[in-house]
Amino acid sequence: MITVYEVIADSHIDHESSENSQQVVRADTVPRLGDMVCMGSARQWQVVELQTYSNASQSITLALVHPAAEPVPDRSDWDQTKWRDDYPSISLNLKLMPNGDVQYYGSNMEGNPPMGRLYGGEPTEHPTLLNPVPLAWMIDAVETYRPSGNHSYTAIHACYALPCALPTLAEVA
Repeated sequence: MITVYEVIADSHIDHESSENSQQVVRADTVPRLGDMVCMGSARQWQVVELQTYSNASQSITLALVHPAAEPVPDRSDWDQTKWRDDYPSISLNLKLMPNGDVQYYGSNMEGNPPMGRLYGGEPTEHPTLLNPVPLAWMIDAVETYRPSGNHSYTAIHACYALPCALPTLAEVA
């Protein structure tokens, strides 16, 4: 069973203590409202909402979390609400590795899973642009999990990654 823990407000993350905005785990049980989790540091985060995404045979739980010591903001102020308002088709992507590891792999504003070769990015002189860099991984198959109600994402895509050869660079004559 896969659970994705995601903070409801990125502004509450303490980057200096290595906190993360998402965390993906495999567990035998689904978390419950009020459960505590660490998001990369010793600080406790509390599960404030649970969302279920299912396909024909399995489900993935999205557990939305907030720092336990702080009051929970109104649902309209959560990042997920704002993202869904701005991008009605937004989906979440997970990368399933051959060794069984599951990793958060971002979201897609148009609701599409990644397909084919995966790319990373390297910085450019522009403050927000990256040069695409091919990675030694490709997506071989995708399983789509749909929400059971009006949830944060239109789907969670479980993307199966396989190793692949890097492209050969052309030689200059």
